[in-house]
Amino acid sequence: MIIIKRPIIGRIVGVLIIQLLFLSSIYVVAFAQSAQNQSKNNSSAALISNNPISALLSIVIIIVLIIIFIIMHIYDNKLKMARSIKDAQIESKTKKIPIGVLKYITIRITNNQTTSTLQNYQQMLKLDLSYYKKYINKNIDNMLFFDSEGKALKSWLESYSKKDFSNMVFWVFINSQINASSYFDINLAFLAMDSKSDNNYGIAPNMTEKYGSMDNGSSIFDEYWNFELNYLQSEWLNSSKCDYSLNKGLKINNGSVYTNECMYNPSNYVLEASVRFSYINDVASSGISISESRHMGAAKEITRPAVMLLCNSLSKKYAGLTVLASNGAEGGKSFNIQNEHNMYKISYDKDYIFGISATQEQLFEYINYDTRSSVYAVMSGTYYIILGDPSAIESKDTPILPVSFNWVRARKFLPNNEMPKAEIMV
Repeated sequence: MIIIKRPIIGRIVGVLIIQLLFLSSIYVVAFAQSAQNQSKNNSSAALISNNPISALLSIVIIIVLIIIFIIMHIYDNKLKMARSIKDAQIESKTKKIPIGVLKYITIRITNNQTTSTLQNYQQMLKLDLSYYKKYINKNIDNMLFFDSEGKALKSWLESYSKKDFSNMVFWVFINSQINASSYFDINLAFLAMDSKSDNNYGIAPNMTEKYGSMDNGSSIFDEYWNFELNYLQSEWLNSSKCDYSLNKGLKINNGSVYTNECMYNPSNYVLEASVRFSYINDVASSGISISESRHMGAAKEITRPAVMLLCNSLSKKYAGLTVLASNGAEGGKSFNIQNEHNMYKISYDKDYIFGISATQEQLFEYINYDTRSSVYAVMSGTYYIILGDPSAIESKDTPILPVSFNWVRARKFLPNNEMPKAEIMV
């Protein structure tokens, strides 16, 4: 609550004017009556000189009334101020607001399931902030999420509509558990236009003018890479004939970049990557894969599914997505549990989010968070993450469909694979 002090002097002056006009009218009436009795004298001065006691009494009455009204208004102003302070104290006990917040909105996160959420997880927020665009600066960095105690929440802006902020996708780290059929309220604050939020608020690397300048994804997600450095981080290796570059993300023209160990568990986490393809005709497919082995020559030894989301050159306008999940040997014969070709058209030079996750019996593949394919598969243990050519360490010098990665991440897999609902409370 903002407490505004009332302008005491201005109110007193206004009251004085009103009272003087009122009393002056009474005095004029009194003079008029006196004038009827003093027909011989015509001027106001004569009236006053002939009625000195009456004039003096009128002035005293005016002064007394003015003093009374001044006292009344001062008391009234102090009483209202005290009530405002009391109201503010009551509100501060129920909701604490961080310093520097000009305006905030409340967002309700509702868990409609019969089971609780995880204790710590990443909550997606799809918000229409077009109504509040006048509070958002051009760098979209004057926002902050906080809880009912006024504590800042870690958040990451994934994408937004530059035209009117009507389609903004945030990820907020919720460090508490939402019970079954219950809700949890958080707040989105707008700071001054020339303000900049602290490290609790971040923006995807490709969303800022300087790539990765406000990226705090590593503090939000369980695993996160934005490839903003000019060298591969220690968790990643590349095939011997890999043609890749690190400039505003990772671009692979040939070969593979893959993790140096099995580190992704599809039963507990969702693997997602921001990918972009460029056109080259007659090249091998590329994309993102997970496998028990980075040596595909050992395929007969693989007993768990190797999952691949790959794109090939369908035409000069579109790439065709191929979704594969292959088991290794069973009775000496290799087989596919899933093989769907050209199930989705991918436009070139446009960012997409590819995703993989699983329950103990079901494998899911996503495009922009929409489930595009699912199949029965027993997913257990950890896997290598492979970018580019799915052959990984066995990659040849054959060109692949050029693929770029803005970021790769792993986040919590929620109960029943269902994200709690979020809405702005008006």
